Amino acid sequence: FRSVSAELALYKFDENQALELLNPTHPDITQARSNTNIRIRVAQLRAQALQLLNDDFTAAKELINIAPLMTGTSALSNKEQIWRSLKRIPEADLTILASSNQNSNLLGWLSLVALSNSNQDDLDRQLQALSDWIQTWPNHYAARHLPDELALLSKMVTSRPEKVSLLLPLTGKNQIARKAILNGFMAAYYAAHQRGSYTPQIEVLDTGAGASAQALDRK
Repeated sequence: FRSVSAELALYKFDENQALELLNPTHPDITQARSNTNIRIRVAQLRAQALQLLNDDFTAAKELINIAPLMTGTSALSNKEQIWRSLKRIPEADLTILASSNQNSNLLGWLSLVALSNSNQDDLDRQLQALSDWIQTWPNHYAARHLPDELALLSKMVTSRPEKVSLLLPLTGKNQIARKAILNGFMAAYYAAHQRGSYTPQIEVLDTGAGASAQALDRK
C-alpha cells in the first residue's frame, strides 16, 4: 500500500515523495478513507511530511481532522502533536490564518494558541483568559482535553510561593554585578504589582564575603 512506501520515503527524509504518494486525490488514498485506521495513518504520515517541510499549519489541520476518529492514549498524543505544531507558528502568522479561515474547530485551536502566547508573564491573566476561552468554546475538543501546557496553569497558580529569596552578593568583589540584577528584578516586580498581578514577598540575602551556606539555608 502507498502508506508503506510513504513511510520508507520519510525514513529517507524525502518528504515530497511521501506527500506525492499520499496525495488525497489518488484513487488508492480516496478508497482507503473508508478504513478508519488507514485514514488515521495516512493523515499522520502527511502531517509528519508537512512538518519536515515547516508547514506546521497544514500539518496541524491534518491531525485536527482525524481527532474525532481517535480514542485513548492515541487521541491524547494526537492532541499534543496538534498543539506543538500550532505553537511553532509565529504570532503574526496566527493572526493572518485566523482572519482567513472559517472553520470553527480550527479557529478554536488558533484562538487557544493566541491565548497561550499572550500574558506569558502573568499567570492570573492567562488563567482568566483560558477560563473565558472555555466558556466561548465549551464544545471544542480542546476544552474537554486541554493541552498539557495549559492544564498545568491552575496547578502553577495554586502552588506559587508566598515568599521568594533573592540571593545576591551585597558585599565582596562581586557586588558590582548585584546592582544590575537587583534593579532588573525589582523593576519587573513592581511592574507586575502595578498591573495587579500576583507578587510574593521578596527577601534579599547576601551571598558575598562572609556569608556562609549554613546561614543562608537557615534563612
